[in-house]
Amino acid sequence: MAKRAKDLGLVLSMQPNFTSDSVCYSDRLDSGYLNANNPFRMLIDEAGFVPGADLIFGSDGMPHGIEYALQQVLFPPYPSQSVTLDEFMAAYCLDADTGQVELEIDHDTRSVNMIK
Repeated sequence: MAKRAKDLGLVLSMQPNFTSDSVCYSDRLDSGYLNANNPFRMLIDEAGFVPGADLIFGSDGMPHGIEYALQQVLFPPYPSQSVTLDEFMAAYCLDADTGQVELEIDHDTRSVNMIK
């Protein structure tokens, strides 16, 4: 279905905040379904979607903001849900010239924090 969407020229607007659903529903869904939630790596690597061009990020879910979304894709529960920082910036920050967000990314604790 992803390759068909790419062939049709569709733009995917995905919600990295909901990658956490793979943890929230782990008591009810098997790992195949959980792993398939927000399969960013497959969309980029196999289907050919390009972050910022035809794969964009946003969310209508709580919590709002870049900090939680970045946490979900840099340190996801499944490798299929990961993106690089550059891919995230391309997909989430469509107009990077309008502002600045300072974050601390701690790979040891697998956390993202706003610098206040």
